[in-house]
Formats: sequence, structure tokens, C-alpha cells
Amino acid sequence: MLSLDEQIKNKDFKKVYLLYGKEEFLKKNYRRFLVKGMLPEDESGMNLSVYSGDKIDLEEVLSQADTMPFFAECRVIVVEDSGFFNKSNDRLAKYLENEPDTTRFIFLEKDVKTNLKQVKNIQSYGHVQELTAWKGEKLRSWILKRLKKQGKEMTRGAWEEFYQRTGTNTEGIEIMEYMSIEADKLCMYCLDKDVIEKEDVEAICSGQLNAKVFAMIDALAEKRTDDMLRLYRDLMESKEAPESILRLIQNNFLQLLSLDSMIKRGAGKSEMLAVFKQDWRIDKSRRLLRYMDSNRLQTCLARSCYYDEMLKSGRLDRYMALELLMMEFSR
Repeated sequence: MLSLDEQIKNKDFKKVYLLYGKEEFLKKNYRRFLVKGMLPEDESGMNLSVYSGDKIDLEEVLSQADTMPFFAECRVIVVEDSGFFNKSNDRLAKYLENEPDTTRFIFLEKDVKTNLKQVKNIQSYGHVQELTAWKGEKLRSWILKRLKKQGKEMTRGAWEEFYQRTGTNTEGIEIMEYMSIEADKLCMYCLDKDVIEKEDVEAICSGQLNAKVFAMIDALAEKRTDDMLRLYRDLMESKEAPESILRLIQNNFLQLLSLDSMIKRGAGKSEMLAVFKQDWRIDKSRRLLRYMDSNRLQTCLARSCYYDEMLKSGRLDRYMALELLMMEFSR
């Protein structure tokens, strides 16, 4: 079977695609390439239907799928984060067996249980693939091509520094999304030069996003509102992605709740290290728990998840979602 990239290049498309994983950057880009390839002349989007979220009405989706395309070879149905592949769904499985020839499905999910019938059906005549962040030379080649489109090159030393600052220690965020944002920042910083050097990376790529977010939560715990807002403004001035900040905020609260549970049941240091990786993180997190009990942590986590969902669903602007969360925290 041709790879996903080869199918797009050769315009040899399957009837159904199921792409899943945590790397949102890749899912968004493959969705764009697939839709553009399947509907090259459909600029109005009349033959494209998009459904998003875990409240999708499956019957409505299937009814739309039965509709003939309007002056086009096919109708494309995009379904995002539906949860249709987390449990058995006989209705969807049977429909996909007899899907109209004029309809194409693109399913984009975070988690998929690959042993389900509907997944196996897609595997037999469609394309199922988990998308994970690229690594090694493929990752470097992607960044260099991205820079070349903007008329820039990068020295080997600059790449090594860039990768160290953006491609490592990014727990809780999508690596490729973060790296793409940092690469764009570098291009803006180097407007007057063609070659990006190590010194440029050191000047513009902070590489300390997680540390700053942890410091924000530290300030929140101790009710040092001014310090928390100052750190937040620093992140905005350095043009950090709101999506990455929200994800790290959630991740930090989850870790604190996990440590709180471990302490209460008398867990040992080795178990704590499996979560926090470093001794100093355990010590600092223990101190934070003196100021935030489990109820307060759960409330903060719930509000963070709420604004993350509002951002991803498009109901709030990406910066507004983070701003409103900071306003709640400051109160």
C-alpha cells in the first residue's frame, strides 16, 4: 500500500481515512492536503462538510454522506474528535461497508482502539495511521525546508541549538506545532539576513516554556497575582502559542494532583520520579501542595480544560481563551 504522502502526491485517494494521535500539527496539515487533493476545484466548499466534538449526531453525518456531490466527483466529510472509535459502533461499521462511491471520509481522532470493527473495516479498504512527531533527520529536513520557503538557511550549530531548545523538554505540548512557531519567530528576527546562526537562536528561542508555566502556577498557588500576570505577559511578548501554554498548564495541574495522591497513599521516591523525572521538581511540587489542596487543583484543572475546549472548538479566539483563564486565576 502506498504511504499517506505518496497517496496525496499521486492523487490515489482511499474512500476513508482515519488519522489519529496527539500531534495536532500533522493532523491539521494532512487534513488540508487531503481535502485540497480530493476537491481541487471546490473553492466555495459546497462539497465539504466538517463536524467536530464529542456531541456529533452520527445520523446527521451519515445523511450528509448519502447526499450527491454538487458538480464534483465526490463529497468530503471531515469528522474531528468524535470519539466514534473509542467504543464499538455497529451503525458506523456497517455504513462504512456500503459507503457511497461519491463520498470520502476523513476522521481525525486523538485516541483510537484499533481492535474495533469500524477500525478494522477502514483498515481493509481505507487508510488508518497514527501520526507521531517526526524525529532525527526527517525533522531537521522539514524545518530547513520551512525556512527555505522564507529565504532562510540555518547553520548546523544553529539547528542543534534550535532542536535543544524546542524539540526537547516539551512534555505536554505538540513538538512540531511548537517548533513551527519558533521557526517563524526566527525568520521574523532575521529579516535582514539569509543565514540563521546559533546566536540568533539563543536570542529569540527561550526554550523555557515549561519552566515559565510552572513558575506561573507557583505564583498562583501562593496568591502572588502580580508575579503570575508578569510571567503571563512575558510569554505573550515572546509570542508563545496559547495552545502550548494551555496544554502545559493542564499538564502541571495533572502532575500536582498525581503527586498529591501519591503522598496520601505513602508512595516512595522512585514512583514519584517516574512522573516528575527530576528531584527538584518533586521538591518544588511538594511545596506547592502546601498552598493548594486537591479541591483547588481540581477546580483549576477543570477551568483550564474548559478554556482549552473553547479554543479548540473555535468558540473563543486562541488568545482570548488564555486571557480569560488568567483573569479567573487572578481572582
